[in-house]
Amino acid sequence: MKINLPDIEIQPDWTIPSQVKKIGEEYGEVAEAVAMNDPVRTIKEALDTMQTCATLINMVLAEWEVPLDRFLWEHEEKLAKKGYMGVKIDG
Repeated sequence: MKINLPDIEIQPDWTIPSQVKKIGEEYGEVAEAVAMNDPVRTIKEALDTMQTCATLINMVLAEWEVPLDRFLWEHEEKLAKKGYMGVKIDG
Protein backbone atom coordinates (compact mmCIF):
# COMPACT_ATOMS: atom_id res chain seq x y z
CA MET A 1 0.00 0.00 0.00
CA LYS A 2 1.28 3.43 -0.94
CA ILE A 3 -0.21 6.59 0.49
CA ASN A 4 0.43 9.71 -1.54
CA LEU A 5 -0.15 12.88 0.43
CA PRO A 6 -0.67 16.20 -1.32
CA ASP A 7 1.82 19.02 -0.93
CA ILE A 8 -0.13 21.76 0.77
CA GLU A 9 0.55 25.47 0.71
CA ILE A 10 2.52 26.44 3.80
CA GLN A 11 0.78 29.36 5.48
CA PRO A 12 2.78 32.48 6.46
CA ASP A 13 2.08 32.09 10.18
CA TRP A 14 3.20 28.46 10.34
CA THR A 15 6.56 27.76 11.95
CA ILE A 16 8.53 24.59 12.46
CA PRO A 17 7.85 24.63 16.22
CA SER A 18 4.13 25.17 15.59
CA GLN A 19 4.09 22.17 13.27
CA VAL A 20 5.70 20.03 15.97
CA LYS A 21 2.98 21.17 18.38
CA LYS A 22 0.34 20.36 15.76
CA ILE A 23 1.77 16.85 15.37
CA GLY A 24 1.27 16.35 19.11
CA GLU A 25 -2.32 17.51 18.84
CA GLU A 26 -2.97 15.22 15.89
CA TYR A 27 -1.39 12.29 17.74
CA GLY A 28 -3.79 12.91 20.62
CA GLU A 29 -6.72 12.73 18.23
CA VAL A 30 -5.46 9.40 16.87
CA ALA A 31 -5.07 8.05 20.41
CA GLU A 32 -8.60 9.17 21.27
CA ALA A 33 -10.03 7.47 18.17
CA VAL A 34 -8.18 4.25 19.03
CA ALA A 35 -9.46 4.41 22.62
CA MET A 36 -13.00 4.81 21.28
CA ASN A 37 -12.45 1.77 19.04
CA ASP A 38 -13.41 3.87 16.01
CA PRO A 39 -11.53 2.55 12.96
CA VAL A 40 -12.80 5.18 10.52
CA ARG A 41 -11.85 8.09 12.76
CA THR A 42 -8.53 6.38 13.56
CA ILE A 43 -7.60 6.30 9.88
CA LYS A 44 -8.79 9.85 9.26
CA GLU A 45 -6.87 11.21 12.24
CA ALA A 46 -3.79 9.19 11.28
CA LEU A 47 -3.94 10.73 7.80
CA ASP A 48 -4.13 14.19 9.40
CA THR A 49 -1.05 13.30 11.47
CA MET A 50 0.83 12.05 8.41
CA GLN A 51 -0.08 15.23 6.49
CA THR A 52 1.18 17.40 9.35
CA CYS A 53 4.44 15.42 9.48
CA ALA A 54 4.87 15.75 5.70
CA THR A 55 4.28 19.49 5.98
CA LEU A 56 6.91 19.71 8.72
CA ILE A 57 9.40 17.93 6.47
CA ASN A 58 8.60 20.30 3.60
CA MET A 59 9.10 23.29 5.91
CA VAL A 60 12.49 21.97 7.03
CA LEU A 61 13.48 21.35 3.39
CA ALA A 62 12.48 24.93 2.52
CA GLU A 63 14.69 26.29 5.31
CA TRP A 64 17.73 24.01 5.10
CA GLU A 65 19.47 22.10 2.35
CA VAL A 66 19.32 18.51 3.52
CA PRO A 67 19.51 15.26 1.52
CA LEU A 68 15.93 13.97 1.81
CA ASP A 69 16.54 11.19 -0.72
CA ARG A 70 19.40 9.88 1.41
CA PHE A 71 17.29 10.08 4.57
CA LEU A 72 14.46 8.18 2.89
CA TRP A 73 16.91 5.49 1.74
CA GLU A 74 18.41 5.25 5.26
CA HIS A 75 14.92 5.00 6.74
CA GLU A 76 14.03 2.15 4.40
CA GLU A 77 17.32 0.41 5.21
CA LYS A 78 16.58 0.72 8.94
CA LEU A 79 13.14 -0.82 8.45
CA ALA A 80 14.59 -3.65 6.38
CA LYS A 81 17.27 -4.36 9.03
CA LYS A 82 14.54 -4.64 11.64
CA GLY A 83 12.67 -7.10 9.42
CA TYR A 84 9.66 -4.82 8.93
CA MET A 85 9.76 -5.07 5.14
CA GLY A 86 9.64 -8.84 4.84
CA VAL A 87 13.40 -8.99 4.28
CA LYS A 88 15.97 -8.97 7.07
CA ILE A 89 19.25 -7.23 6.24
CA ASP A 90 22.29 -8.03 8.39
CA GLY A 91 24.11 -5.13 9.96
